[in-house]
Parts: sequence; structure tokens; C-alpha cells
Amino acid sequence: SFTFTGSGWGHGVGMSQWGARGMAAAGTWYTQILGHYYSGATVVTQPVSDDLKVLLAERTGTFTLVTGGTTSILGIGTVGPGATITLTRSGPNMVVSGALSATVGGPVLVQYSGAGDLRVSPPGYSYRYGILAVGPDANGGLRAVVGGLGMQQYLYGLGEMPSSWPTEALKAQATASRTFAQKRRNARGSADFDLYGSVLHQAYTGTKYQVPAWTGAVDATTGRVVTHSGALIDAVYSASSGGHTEHSEVVWVSPVPYLRGVPDPYDVGGGNPHTGWTRTYTGAQLGSWFGIGTVTSVQVLGPLGVSGRVDRATIRLTGTGGTRDIAGASFRSTVNSRSPGAQLMSTKFTVGAGGGGSAGSG
Repeated sequence: SFTFTGSGWGHGVGMSQWGARGMAAAGTWYTQILGHYYSGATVVTQPVSDDLKVLLAERTGTFTLVTGGTTSILGIGTVGPGATITLTRSGPNMVVSGALSATVGGPVLVQYSGAGDLRVSPPGYSYRYGILAVGPDANGGLRAVVGGLGMQQYLYGLGEMPSSWPTEALKAQATASRTFAQKRRNARGSADFDLYGSVLHQAYTGTKYQVPAWTGAVDATTGRVVTHSGALIDAVYSASSGGHTEHSEVVWVSPVPYLRGVPDPYDVGGGNPHTGWTRTYTGAQLGSWFGIGTVTSVQVLGPLGVSGRVDRATIRLTGTGGTRDIAGASFRSTVNSRSPGAQLMSTKFTVGAGGGGSAGSG
């Protein structure tokens, strides 16, 4: 068997959320937190969009809506609270059933803002702001987009950081999230949405985490964004850096001047459950996942990133059916897809052997 000992959770580029929590608990202002993680960047106030569109789900067979108040499907009808409406597709048409019935061409628009929250499944969250558009997806099934969101309304609906964390950490998160959203809004072009409502971009969970501590942090930072050389930054972040963030080009492609790896000592304390972790896989498991019989040796050949991450390192697997070299990022991706219950939380890990295997680094 082979034991992987690691730290951190996520890509490790930009702001560490657990690190921000630790810095805030130590008395650091949110602007200083952001300046630490985004090298040479500045927090400024500037106008932001009040017309954001968020993709809730795509290629879905059925959407179920449960109304929290007076809700209208434009051109079809109006219902009161507690009604259930089902949306399906028939060829190019939309089929509305349940509390309202109709078959119409193209998307349907659902107006609910100001009248009560609307629960949409999938993804299974309730929403308070904007207008919901559900229509045929070019790739099959249906897609749902919430549009007409003001920036503050969008941020209120994020579920990216526990509201129990220190206020300055919440303000740092709100500012980074606003910057992230505005940069993508500026690049919308002809797309029908600006942001995925999932962790592909930012987790837009509607009313689930919309509590005063979080909305207060959003309001306290109204219009505040992070810039570098006068332009909005790509304000990426992850849950935990494991004690050191990483250069952008190690994890992705290009070097970015404000996404430099920096020491992150506040990340590895304060109850962070991702400070250290281990995962153990047998040689038979690894061999089956990578097609080389039973693995007898795992070597990390380098090069390592400044944080110790193996994204661009070569991992050499030797097995009874041959030898395979694979990039660290691809190794983690494959392992995680084959072992969803015991995933490598980051690429910041070392490997040791037991049960007759061998491991090494170089």
C-alpha cells in the first residue's frame, strides 16, 4: 500500500479562505488580507454591474418550482404560495404542468422577486432575487438562468465562507467574490450567463446562507474590488493552502503578477481540518486505475512548485505490467475520479510506502 500525506484543500492559488480566517482572528484588516494573497494588488471602490446572470443548471430533464409567494410565469398565469410547477421539454417547446398548464415555444420567465422565495430543483435551493428563465438547452434537456441580479443581491446568495467566521475574513471574501463576478460580467459577450452557480465559479446557494453576518459584510464592502495596475484581478481562491500558496503557472498555464505563491502560516491553525490529511491506496488499486498491473513503486520526480505542490511534477508509477509517467495534476484527477470516497484534497502531498512497495522523490 501507499500512503499520501498532504495538506490543504483545493488549487492553492490566490486567497486561502482558512488563511483569511486566521489572519482576521489575529486582528488583520480585510484590505491587508487581500494584499497578502494578491501580490501588489490594491482594494479600490468603483461602479459594478447590477445585471448579473447565473446559470443554475443545464442539460436537465425536469425542473420543479415550489412557490413561496405570489409567483407569475409571464404570459401563462399567476399562482399563490405553496404551489408546485413542473417544467419539461417536448422538442423545441416548453411544457408547463402542475399548478399552471401550458405548452409554449422557447423559454418561460418566472417572476418571483418581492413576493416570496422560489425553490428550484435542481439544484434544490430557494432564491429571492432576479427573474428565472427556463428554456431548451442546445445540448439537450433544459437550462435555468437567474438574471437581473444586482451585484449585492448576487453576493448575498453566495455560500463560500461560514458566516460564523471573523468579520474581516467575511469582508475579504465579499470583496474577492465581487471582483471575481465583475471580471466575468465584463467578459460576458454573447453568452446567456455570466457565472456558473456552482463551484466551477462561485457557489450561488440563494437564501441558504443569507444571514446578517454575511450580508453585513457584503454591505460593508459595497463597490469594493481588487485591482492590479488599474485593472480588475482574477480573484481566485481556495479553501486551504496547506501553509503556502502557489504560483499561477504551476497550477494553470501563465504567470500572473498578482498570483504569486506566498507563505501562509495562518492557514495551518485555528481548527483547520485540512492542515494535514492522509490517504492510503493499495498497489492493486493504483495499478487498476493506471493500467499497469499492481503498482510496486511510486516516485515523485519533480519539479515541485514553490509551495511543494506536484501539479507539474512527474509521478512515476512502476507496476507488474510496466511503468507509467504522469503529471501530478493528472495523477490527482485520476485518483479522485476512481476513489470519490477517499480523494487527494490537494496536490500538496508526499508519498510513502508500506506492505512491500517503495516510494521516493527526486
